[in-house]
Formats: sequence, C-alpha cells, structure tokens
Amino acid sequence: MYKVVVVCIKGGVGKTLTVLSLAAEFGILSKGRLKGLLVDCDPTCNSSNPTIGAKDTDATIYDVYKNPDLDIREAIYPADQDQYPGLYVLAGDSRMSEVDELLARRAIKETVLHRALKAVEHEFDYAIIDTPASKTTMLKNAVCASDAYIVPIEHDIQAIDGYLFVQNLIDELSDVWVELRPKPKNLGVFFTKVEPKGNAIQRIEEMAKKEVKEKLLPIKIPKSIHAKEARIDGLSLQHDRVHPISVAYSALAQYLLKTFESNDRGGEKWKKLQRETGLQQKERKKEKQMRL
Repeated sequence: MYKVVVVCIKGGVGKTLTVLSLAAEFGILSKGRLKGLLVDCDPTCNSSNPTIGAKDTDATIYDVYKNPDLDIREAIYPADQDQYPGLYVLAGDSRMSEVDELLARRAIKETVLHRALKAVEHEFDYAIIDTPASKTTMLKNAVCASDAYIVPIEHDIQAIDGYLFVQNLIDELSDVWVELRPKPKNLGVFFTKVEPKGNAIQRIEEMAKKEVKEKLLPIKIPKSIHAKEARIDGLSLQHDRVHPISVAYSALAQYLLKTFESNDRGGEKWKKLQRETGLQQKERKKEKQMRL
C-alpha cells in the first residue's frame, strides 16, 4: 500500500477537496481495480461525511488511537462505489481533537497510525490521508504514516507559508526517520483556487518558484463553484469529466499514479493503468469536442 498524505498548515486551501477528488479519479482511471483507503485525520470529518458513503461501522479512527489492540478493520467501511470505485474509508471522528491529550502519557506518540495501517498494508493498493490545518499529534501521525506527501497552496501572497511549515515539520521528525522508516518523498506543491491571470497572480507564482523551485508542479486547480454544487448534489467532483476543475484533478491523479509506478508499488499493474489512462484522455477530448 502506497500512502500519500495531503498536508498544509493553512486552512481553506482545498486539502479535503483534493483527497476526495483524487480518490474518485483513481477509481475512475482504474475502473475500480485499484483498492484504496481514505484516512480521515481531520476532526471536521469532511472527508468521511455521509456524501462519500453511508458509514456502517461503530468504530472510528479515534478508537484506533484509544485502543492499540483494536483491529483497524473494524473502523473501515466501503465508500459509495458508484462515485468512488474501489474506495474504502477509515472513519473520521470529531473526537480526534482530543488525541493530543489521549496520547500525552505514551512514550511514542507520532507512529500510532503507522503501526495501525501495517495491519492492512497488503489489502489496499494505496491510501490517501486528509489532515487537520494545525500542528497536532494527529498531523504528525499522518505524516509519519506516509510514503510521500503533496502540498496544496492557495493562490495568495502568504501561500508559501504552508509549504515551509511542512518542510519544518519533516525536519522536526528527524528521529522518526532515523529509527522507524525513510523520510516521506516530497511529490511537489500545486496551486489551488487559481483565478484568471493578472499582475498580482503572476508575482505570487514567481515568488513561489523562488522558494520551492522544481517542486512547484505545473498543475493548477482553478477556483470554481462546481465543487460546492457537486457536494450539494451528493456527487464526487469528478462526475463531470470535462469541467476544468475535474480535468485539473485528473491531471494531478495521473501524475501521482506515475510516482506510484516509479516507486515500484504495483509493477505491471501501474503500467497497464498508464496505458489505459492515455486512452481515456483521448476519449475525454472527443467528448469535449462533441459538446462544443
């Protein structure tokens, strides 16, 4: 199981939307053959809200932290397979805000999630982890459990602060990387809520490039009300295959699939998916031309 955490200290940058859109797109591109696990580490529980599928388990991620002997499978349930093919959910819990206090007396606090996920690492192809917008033990657990991380930043003057925070957090956890596992790979930074070009927008992008250099991805998620409309209708953002924001998230999903393949997580399975993805892109272009 290849685990990717979507992380940024700033709220409102689109972490949850990114997690949900990528999960939906992985399912669509693989036609449900990729079995994924969405891990909701945010106390707001927006990633595991009822629109993604009816929760049919009493246990949640909070119980995984509270009871080290709990089988993590008791907190996992299937998402709506029509909207999120192949996806399962580790149920979120508003009590996650209490995790810092819950783990206060434990000697090792940052690796609870890592150890819990090891029990199901051969049952899923990937996990995608949503995170809180604050520096908590829960956030540290999410980062320590991951193989890689990706950082969404909003298209504003303070955008780069969220990325720099993540880099500092990775450095703070140096003891974990030495004793437990390799440091997670930086898959890059991408802009969200991108508005039409202007002088200010161009300056923001130039400032970001100076800080993150080659880690700034060319993928930009446009600002759109389409996301809210889809949520109200109980649909994944990716249900409209030709909407600009859906196309952008599809490009991000394809980029991540390539990183999965390059990390030898799936071998021939990933390569086959890549070939099929190319065919789907051609079909999408034809569909868009027909609409015009």
